[in-house]
Amino acid sequence: VLGRVRPGTLDHTVARIASLRIRAARLPGERDQLPAPADVDAALAELAGLVRQTPGAGEPSLSEDEALRLSTELHEWKLDALRSLDDRPGPAGGDARRLYIRSLGRMSAAERELRRRLESHYRQLAVRNRESAAAHEHLVDLLHAIRPQTVF
Repeated sequence: VLGRVRPGTLDHTVARIASLRIRAARLPGERDQLPAPADVDAALAELAGLVRQTPGAGEPSLSEDEALRLSTELHEWKLDALRSLDDRPGPAGGDARRLYIRSLGRMSAAERELRRRLESHYRQLAVRNRESAAAHEHLVDLLHAIRPQTVF
């Protein structure tokens, strides 16, 4: 249905964004509620193409701020999906809400890189949201919580 929206309209831009979110989203009612990391990667690749579009070219275009927020959301979903596939100590499937200290040394290279990207995204969002002290502080807290920790 979303693919049938006429190109060159604002509705087409909104439909493309909705399509990205749906393809890489956590959807209720399915057995496996998290998207596969490959699905998120495909959505991120499509998102990168949307940012480069020039307005009025018949294709949707996103501002850098919109793209950063959506990219952050997609990266969060990918991290949850990676953690759910992992076999770390703790609750079955790797509890995405809690990072167990014994699992830090066993963090995969993919998860470390993803955490670095999310940290960078949160940092950029915090810089852009300085007018709201509460939002800025929350984003700084998130970037510190998500950053890959060094274990000695």
